[in-house]
Amino acid sequence: MTVLFSDPRPSIRDFLRAALAAREEAFLVGVIVSTKDLPVADGSPRPYVRVSTDTRGRDARLNGTASVRVQVWHPDEGYCERIADLCEALLLTASTATVRAVSPGYRLGPVSDPDTGEPLSSLTITARLRPVTLT
Repeated sequence: MTVLFSDPRPSIRDFLRAALAAREEAFLVGVIVSTKDLPVADGSPRPYVRVSTDTRGRDARLNGTASVRVQVWHPDEGYCERIADLCEALLLTASTATVRAVSPGYRLGPVSDPDTGEPLSSLTITARLRPVTLT
């Protein structure tokens, strides 16, 4: 049997979009969740959550993993950290079309983004990926 493992970013992005949109916290109003870089021009939307992949790997069997980074920008340092907390907690329950399970990684932040000067919080998770059988 030949298998591959799909890029987990789109399904994790979609999972976070839906999960954060279902929340009622005022600091989440207008949150953007994307796989694209933060738009740095003045007036760009905040809060902003970016999903990216640091590494992906597999063994010879049906085990694939990805280290996924979630970065959060918000004008308020406290809310930035709270959104990162929510993202991490929600992701630890995630099971999507490409992700079987998630385990925590590490946290950084809040720090100042070197490009914008805004508060930035970052976390990583390890995603265990679902195999896709090639036909």
